[in-house]
Amino acid sequence: MLAYHFLRTDSSPGDQMSHFHDVLAKAGYFDNDHALAPAIDAVRGLAGQEPSGAEVTAVVDALTSLADGKPGVYSSLDYWRTHLSTVDARYR
Repeated sequence: MLAYHFLRTDSSPGDQMSHFHDVLAKAGYFDNDHALAPAIDAVRGLAGQEPSGAEVTAVVDALTSLADGKPGVYSSLDYWRTHLSTVDARYR
């Protein structure tokens, strides 16, 4: 089982992760021993929105504190190289 959240730029990372965590918790996701770590989908959106490296870092920090574990980050290679290659090594 895998849950992922498409990171948007129209609301705060903390608000998005609070909602994402609440939905997963209500569904019992964190009680499932076979569930993978939740993933954050950080790519260029269809409307051209592009979360920054700082927004991705904030989302990872927010969900880590709520879910007591690091989420995965899904991204294209181009997006990773452009926005995330300089992100602190603790997020890789």
